[in-house]
Amino acid sequence: MSFIFLILFLAISTALLGFCGLETALTILVLTPVWGFLLGHFISLNSLSYWTIVLASIGLLAAYRSSLPMRERKNLVKESLVNSALFCFVFLLNHHLALSWPDFFPMGERLRDYALIASSMHDPISSSEPWLDGHQTSYYLFWYRFGDAISELLNFQPWDTYHFLNAWGLSLLWGGTFLLSRSVISLGVFWSALIATFISYGSNYDGLAIWWNNRIPSEGWWGPSRVIAGAITEFPAWSFILGDNHPHFLSYGIASLSITIISRICSYKAPLLERSICLACVSLIVLLILFNANAWEVPMWVGFLTVLLFARAPSFFQIKSFSIFVGEQNPNFRQIVCFCLLTVFAVVSLIWSARFISSGSAVLRLVAGHAPFSTTSEILRHWGIPLTIIFFSQLLNNKISLCGRFLLFSGVVISLLSNNPFTLISSILAFEAAILWDEARLRRPVNSLIISSLTVSSLGAILL
Repeated sequence: MSFIFLILFLAISTALLGFCGLETALTILVLTPVWGFLLGHFISLNSLSYWTIVLASIGLLAAYRSSLPMRERKNLVKESLVNSALFCFVFLLNHHLALSWPDFFPMGERLRDYALIASSMHDPISSSEPWLDGHQTSYYLFWYRFGDAISELLNFQPWDTYHFLNAWGLSLLWGGTFLLSRSVISLGVFWSALIATFISYGSNYDGLAIWWNNRIPSEGWWGPSRVIAGAITEFPAWSFILGDNHPHFLSYGIASLSITIISRICSYKAPLLERSICLACVSLIVLLILFNANAWEVPMWVGFLTVLLFARAPSFFQIKSFSIFVGEQNPNFRQIVCFCLLTVFAVVSLIWSARFISSGSAVLRLVAGHAPFSTTSEILRHWGIPLTIIFFSQLLNNKISLCGRFLLFSGVVISLLSNNPFTLISSILAFEAAILWDEARLRRPVNSLIISSLTVSSLGAILL
């Protein structure tokens, strides 16, 4: 319950200052170990020092407080209370579930995490490797330092901190997704909470089958995390049940929370220099957090940040149109260039795919080494639920031309019949090309064309 009071205190305090309560409260908590690590080289890190960091963060926000009128601040406090109450309910549920499962499994995953947390709590600046005497821990450190900060703030023991981190990882994902849906997509409380719940507690087809049949398959409850041959296909709910307090689970919520903050900065009505400094600081801090948590995630963050900033460029520079290919004198030409580039890529992909359909070979490899080639059925076992939702929503979309819907439908059918995932990707590319043609024909804003092209290109770069 002490954590609940901390969240409510931070949310209400920052909302009274004119900031979004829950969003700011989560950000303060995530940044606390960052400031703690910097100060820990000069002072002892204990309860007093961490509380000083938290209160100093609120003080800095007070110095930079918003000039919102009192009426709008009252509405902000009400909204923050609702958002924080929902988040606290989700955290209490997750914490209850985390306490209801055995502490350690025979494979020792939880035992190792527990030992690393205890070592970091003993010395968060230079944590010792518990399994290699005389060596320092060089990985996963950020979230263990975060656990030390929480343990000092709330007087937790190592076993309390372990279960807290387990509940925190899934709760942060829920909270970040909820805030993104509310702030960026502008959905209501109900739909935002529903989306956040599906994303946080959702499963792939294999996990859904276990729940529906109410029985564990022959390969055990590990089955849903191994649906692609030679790969690990974990998802948030599965990692939560495992109690896998590693960065790939604990850092889930960082992405959605960062999107929310960056989107607010881009749309904030302030001088360009001020917004640029804020954006640079947020990007750098997230980069350092991920590097300290797991360096493997840094390239993904850099690529993700590039796409996000590119997509938010019009609102960041507060302009109505966004030009990249040619000048403003001929906007129709840059639409055609955008369409042609993607069409060529889609056609080449289809030709390449047809070549391998005739030989009956799959060509899309999602894992390295000598693992078997991935197939469409494997991809659908893991990503099938969101892909199915996207497929039918686009197929039934009246704003998309009949040609575009035909390309999508035929490509998916061919992919299923041939069990060739490359055909699936090719059909998506051709479908996006048809959408771009419709947008060019209807003279849609060029920034929407560029964003669509970038999305498809990212898909091709990741999967091909």
